[in-house]
Amino acid sequence: MSVLKIRGFRNLWIGQTVSQFGDAVYGMLFIYMADKLTKDPLIVGGVAACAGLPFLLVGPVAGVFADRHDRKNIMLGADLVSALTLVMFAFVLLRGQPPVWALFAVPLFLSSINAFFTPARGAAVPALVPGEQLLSANSLSSATQYAMNAVGLIAAALLLAPLEAIAPTRFFLVAVLVNAASFLVSAGFIATLPRLLPVRDDSTEAHWLQDLKEGAGLIWKHCVLRIILGVSLLINLAISGFMVVYTATNRAWFGGNFLSLAIIELTFMVPVVIASLVVGQIKVTRVGVAYALCMVAIGAAVAVMGFARNFWLYVSMNFLCGVALPFATIPAMTYINLTVPDGVRGRVNAVSAMVTAGVQPVGAGLAGVGLKVYGLTTMYLAMGIGMLVPPLAALFGSKEFRDSTMPRPS
Repeated sequence: MSVLKIRGFRNLWIGQTVSQFGDAVYGMLFIYMADKLTKDPLIVGGVAACAGLPFLLVGPVAGVFADRHDRKNIMLGADLVSALTLVMFAFVLLRGQPPVWALFAVPLFLSSINAFFTPARGAAVPALVPGEQLLSANSLSSATQYAMNAVGLIAAALLLAPLEAIAPTRFFLVAVLVNAASFLVSAGFIATLPRLLPVRDDSTEAHWLQDLKEGAGLIWKHCVLRIILGVSLLINLAISGFMVVYTATNRAWFGGNFLSLAIIELTFMVPVVIASLVVGQIKVTRVGVAYALCMVAIGAAVAVMGFARNFWLYVSMNFLCGVALPFATIPAMTYINLTVPDGVRGRVNAVSAMVTAGVQPVGAGLAGVGLKVYGLTTMYLAMGIGMLVPPLAALFGSKEFRDSTMPRPS
């Protein structure tokens, strides 16, 4: 891709690729470890919730921070503190089984750091890449993230699982150290970036609450931006419990073994990677229409899953979701990048992170309760309808959203 010829973006992309691989290996095993050590689903759910809560609790402040300070330094500091946190946790693991409080504290602290990293990175990419190449940069970043999730899943299954059989007390330590090393590699590449100071119009330093109000005001006044983020919030709330539901589906319908679960994961990740790369090579002009129709297609496929007791029908619907997702999210992300002024991008990216990662604990908790009360089929229908209704309402209810087109790069 020609966008990789841009040195700053290439270095950020390489660092993030390594870091995302470490996160993928570590993240799955952390939940596994919590389940294995405690055998308490409430603790496991709490540990998972700790990974999303910081985006709700500190996200707005993190967005203001990204619009006031050098985004390079924010990303560099976040990676170094994350690496140090994991090294300290590794020393805890060397002493034996970690205390339960550490299972909550470590993901909570790491996600709090990531809540500052995410808006800074989101605001940095448009500063490193010309507007006409922004869609390609976003598509490559999205493809890489899902590819690393898939590679990390495979690596954890093929490499760390055998290590668990040989050294049960050390395999998780290896995953922790791998992730710590990945943060250090990412920090090394970020250190090569130029300064990424936000471009702001105000000549005096406003109070951070005023900055927060300004960011919220921009989102509210911009009809299309408000609708995209609002619809995303409702969609993510509906679908954030999907992992809980499909894990229960694998156990109830497909035998409950790890291989079938891995196939379900990979039949979503692989088409996302391919479709993400395709999106970067085509011109998506009708942003609102593309977003709405692709989300409707995903919602319909999720609803069908509730009746797909045949494994291959189920994974084919999952495959369809993977194909459609990038055609919705990547043009919408690029539209936001091109529409929002640089000095406000951190705050808008923080809100975007809040409506994705931030609602996951709520959705996962509701999914767990819903499964017990209503069962699998009803939960799939609820998730599918929850994804269908908001984009359809936006498509038919707002002419401005329906007619929205990709801005011309300035």
